[in-house]
Amino acid sequence: MSDLRRRALVVFTLGPLTLFLIYLGGWFYFLPFAALLAIALFEFTKLAERSGWRTPFLLLFPFVFAQWILPEPVLNMLLPELSISVEFLALALLIGLLAILGYVLWLYEKRPESNAPGSWMANVTALVLMGWLGSHFFRLRGLEIENAAAWTALAMLGTWIADSG
Repeated sequence: MSDLRRRALVVFTLGPLTLFLIYLGGWFYFLPFAALLAIALFEFTKLAERSGWRTPFLLLFPFVFAQWILPEPVLNMLLPELSISVEFLALALLIGLLAILGYVLWLYEKRPESNAPGSWMANVTALVLMGWLGSHFFRLRGLEIENAAAWTALAMLGTWIADSG
C-alpha cells in the first residue's frame, strides 16, 4: 500500500472519529487524546535518548500529565461538580522544572563528562512542548463558550494540515 493511500485511509477513518470525540468533550475527548500525547512524549524521549540526552519518560510523564489536567477549564470540563476556580498549572510547572533540574544535577554528579546541559534542554523541551502546549487542546475544548468544540476541531485541522504539508 502506498504512503498516500495509507494516509488517506487514516484520515477518512480516524478523522470523523476524532471530530466526534471533540464534539462529545469531557472524558470521551480527554482520554484518547491524552493517550496520543503520552505516546508522542514516549517517542520524544526515545528520540532524545538516541541523540545522547537522558530524558526518562517515567520522570517526565507525571509533570506533563499535570499540565494537561490541572488548567481550570480542563478540570471544570472533566469534573464539573467540583467547580474548581484555582489555577494549579504554574505550581505543577515549577515543581516539574525543579524535579528535572534535580535529575540533571544528579546526572552531572554521577558522571561529570555527561551531556547534562543537553539533557536539561531536552527535558525542559519535553515538558513545555508535550505538556504546556499539548494542554491547550484540552483547555480550548474545556472553555465554557458556545463553539468550544468547533474551535478545537479547527485547531486540530490546522495541526493536521501543517503536519501533512
